[in-house]
Amino acid sequence: MPQKSNIAPILLFAYNRPNETLKTLKALAANDLSEQSILFVFIDGPKTHDSETIQKVESTKNIVQDFNWPGTIEIKTRTKNLGLSKSITSGVTEIISNYEKVIVLEDDLITSRGFLKFMNSALTLYKEDEKVMGVSGHIFPIENIQKNSFLLRYVSTWGWGTWKRSWNEYSHDLEDNWKKIKTKNQLTKFNLDDSYPYETMVLNSLKPNSKIDSWGIRWYLSVFLKNGLYLYPKKSLVTNIGFGEDAQHSSNDLLLEEIAENPNKTEFIEINKVDVEESKTARNKLARYLKQKHYQSIWSRFKNVISKTLNYFR
Repeated sequence: MPQKSNIAPILLFAYNRPNETLKTLKALAANDLSEQSILFVFIDGPKTHDSETIQKVESTKNIVQDFNWPGTIEIKTRTKNLGLSKSITSGVTEIISNYEKVIVLEDDLITSRGFLKFMNSALTLYKEDEKVMGVSGHIFPIENIQKNSFLLRYVSTWGWGTWKRSWNEYSHDLEDNWKKIKTKNQLTKFNLDDSYPYETMVLNSLKPNSKIDSWGIRWYLSVFLKNGLYLYPKKSLVTNIGFGEDAQHSSNDLLLEEIAENPNKTEFIEINKVDVEESKTARNKLARYLKQKHYQSIWSRFKNVISKTLNYFR
């Protein structure tokens, strides 16, 4: 178990979902290392001036201020709305400059009791391996992985951690990085062997006047272009409960919503260091899983359209 001096600070980014924020805090507080952890909570300012949004943001602030965190807590409230992308990138940059490493969560992620132990152990174990650029507590439900953890050239942002040395490589220049990907003929690998349309996320973000401002896809591009690797547990230590009307970027992603509801979650994962190379077995299994879910999602939507059409003519 990591010593207290090695415990990474936790960054929790919240906005206007008081109920989800409370669930996230409760699960995090139940973690074995919570009392040794400093928690920074960033609460963004309201995006609009309507009373409902302002009330939700205020309710979220009250939830956080009243919560009995077992360790040290520092609450950082924004007077103006930065948006999720700027809120996270500026918050990570601020804290990581002083602590060298961070664990990052958003207000819709339910962690297992062993999440902090896994994350801190990984951040200590791989701190000198520059090819390893991050750690994820979440993994999609793939089966029959023999080792407790493995490395992928792929980034997840549902409960993750990184070091200052890696975050220094973060680039907000989406257009330039996207050109580099295309020049290197890396589209198939970037799309996780064409199992998920990450390319579409980039292209939608690059459209004129696009409302999509994803920091996550920029981080993935930054890591990918450095041939960086992410460490994953063989079973997920995180569940995403954030799909709904208030979700900032994922409310319409039926595929991710279905996967998030079936996380194959576990409470604890013992971690041992693995060779610093991508697991081809895990990559192939993950790609097959996502492709299968993608086809199932398309078929499900098709059946819904047919059903609605038939009901219309009855």
